[in-house]
Amino acid sequence: MADRSLPPSFRRFWVSAAAADVADGIRAGVLLLIAAAVSEDAFSVALIAACQRGA
Repeated sequence: MADRSLPPSFRRFWVSAAAADVADGIRAGVLLLIAAAVSEDAFSVALIAACQRGA
């Protein structure tokens, strides 16, 4: 039976893509927490969230 495992280059690609997705999620959460800590205006925080989603 032939070896059907994925090549190491694909594994590296998959791990790097997963790490980038996790980092994007962390960035999204932290940016809003920083905005909320700096500003007491809810509209400003919501505007930053909307701009973040649009980018």
